Amino acid sequence: MSDLFILGTGGQARDIAEIAFRLDWRPIFVTRDQAEIESWQGSDEIALEDQVVTKGDAAFAIGIGDNQTRRLAANKYRQQLRFPALIDPDSSLARGMFDMLSKTAGTVVFPGVRVMGGCKIGDFCTLNLNATVSHDCVLDDFVNLSPGAHLAGNVFVAEGAWVGMGVVVNQGTDASPRQIGAWSVVGSGAAVVHDVRPRATSVGVPAKEKLL
Repeated sequence: MSDLFILGTGGQARDIAEIAFRLDWRPIFVTRDQAEIESWQGSDEIALEDQVVTKGDAAFAIGIGDNQTRRLAANKYRQQLRFPALIDPDSSLARGMFDMLSKTAGTVVFPGVRVMGGCKIGDFCTLNLNATVSHDCVLDDFVNLSPGAHLAGNVFVAEGAWVGMGVVVNQGTDASPRQIGAWSVVGSGAAVVHDVRPRATSVGVPAKEKLL
């Protein structure tokens, strides 16, 4: 069993630790806070970030749910550290999708996820519990599909977009994929029937842009 150092100690990090354990990794949480180490009551080990990021041959994961913060951590360390994809054995992947996902850096596939054929998924994405990705979808880097989010076929999710719990995104076409814009947020339970602009927040059924 090899070590997997998980940057973070919150809920996302703990979920990733469970996936790592199922994949025969030994999860070790990583914090910047010495006080957190001294008060740590978890059953897994914890280590200081400054002491482990020099381990260039070790494996790391980013246990941070927020897309912007995850990108900051990835940009800080991706040139010096190794971030394997973590694909839970209880996910269901079409032919070729396991190989495609295995080549990504830092992408995490949770239990119950289904990915169909012809999809392309970028680095440091999170495909959370029971999310589904139908044929010919493209997910750019740092995308987060929340638990129970469902993408129909031919959907393009641009960098850093957050698709909330229970969201349904209607299909696009080969010629005109449905667009979820970069760094946009689609609120929980929304039904997306039109494109979502970059950095927009869309909510409701059908989803409409919310002016903040």
